[in-house]
Amino acid sequence: MSGFILLTSSNLDDTSINLIQCDIGRYYIECSNKRSILQLLDVNAALRLGNGRRSPPKSFILFRKSFQSCITQMALKIERAQISKHATTIWAYIKAYQPHLYLYFKHISEEATDRYNASNLKIIAYDANSYRNARVPRAEPIISEDSSPEYFEYYLEDGSLQDESLLSYDPSRLDSPDVKDVIQDLYPEISNDARI
Repeated sequence: MSGFILLTSSNLDDTSINLIQCDIGRYYIECSNKRSILQLLDVNAALRLGNGRRSPPKSFILFRKSFQSCITQMALKIERAQISKHATTIWAYIKAYQPHLYLYFKHISEEATDRYNASNLKIIAYDANSYRNARVPRAEPIISEDSSPEYFEYYLEDGSLQDESLLSYDPSRLDSPDVKDVIQDLYPEISNDARI
């Protein structure tokens, strides 16, 4: 007859749930003198948890599903929130002291995610015409309160500051080609009609 080793316990609200291991390496969940084998899910089981519509769960959730299955098999009346707290406590022990078990759940989660992503490949079409026609935020001049009226700050609708070269200008150079280009860029609807 095989022997059992108590690995860790989770004690909440007068309920003690134990993670035990037999001498041949199998893990069990034990509570109230009942024992259930901790089933190690495979990649296909992990994929089924998402029903093919969402990504497979991460390693902790896979463990929690196995843990909850043990609780159900033992017909224990434990609230869902309490099951999660017990599972979290035991999972912390597994991560720290049972690395091979932790890595097993992690590997299954990663492999299932890779298969899910490979079978749900999405190709996003790029339409250059719609990019060219995209609305570009207009800059609005804001007169700075602490400077002369010749000093403007141009902010885009998203709050970002327009090109720093536009922060100040010399009013005597309004006829320069650079200023004309800037005015055309900022106010295309009036620059075509106005004579600059």
